[in-house]
Amino acid sequence: MVDVLNKINPEGYYQVGQPCFCPFHENSNTPSATIYDNEGITSLYCFSEQRQYRPTDAIEILLDKDVYVVGEKLWNSLSELEQEQFLRENISIEDSFSTTQVKPIDKKMQQAKTAFKYGKITAHELLEKYKT
Repeated sequence: MVDVLNKINPEGYYQVGQPCFCPFHENSNTPSATIYDNEGITSLYCFSEQRQYRPTDAIEILLDKDVYVVGEKLWNSLSELEQEQFLRENISIEDSFSTTQVKPIDKKMQQAKTAFKYGKITAHELLEKYKT
């Protein structure tokens, strides 16, 4: 959140824990917001609006960018190894349990699932492999 807001105001005005003017509405008399950091996840809370803004809100509203397009560009800029490492580090507990409780799959099907996971084949192509 701080990085995105400081792109708009490059003087380093926005800092975690400091009162600030809310960039999401007209606010010039008294700072009405504060940026919070909760275990590495930052957000801005506007007391005037009684609303919490996340970094995705700043990207969409202030920078007028589609976060999915930005995310896709970031993902595509990673190497396959970096993508694999990211997925491995960010797999949820539910995902890890669901894959261990399913009956074993043949090697070709496992390869197809991996290819789909990393964007090598489409969902339609994966479903075609399930049919056979």
